[in-house]
Amino acid sequence: MRELRPVDQPVTSATVSTHTIQASYGVRPDVWDRYDKLRKRLLYQGTKPFNGDIVYAALNAARGRYDEIVAARRPQPEPGQLFGAPAPGRRRSADAQHRYQITFRPTPREKEMIHRLKEENGSGLGS
Repeated sequence: MRELRPVDQPVTSATVSTHTIQASYGVRPDVWDRYDKLRKRLLYQGTKPFNGDIVYAALNAARGRYDEIVAARRPQPEPGQLFGAPAPGRRRSADAQHRYQITFRPTPREKEMIHRLKEENGSGLGS
């Protein structure tokens, strides 16, 4: 049985595990499309990637640009718009989007790092 620790307690070497745990993250359809195209391209080339391989490659490639990437995806008000500008939690019902789940098996440390990136950058990733 694993020892439970508060979420805000940092991981120490004594609590770092090399075992993997299942994680699922919700992504927008455009992210899923890019993920799926890469996965299919790798399969066509004879490589069978793990879902985590693709997720880690994307996170590593975006390192140092997380703030920029998240900010670019935030809705912006129309020029001169005083009321009704996009805001967290506000959307027209027609704007509802289906989200896809990507499931992979990070180590507890990797999962914590992903959660920390989400919190630091306000990415809105689900877990």
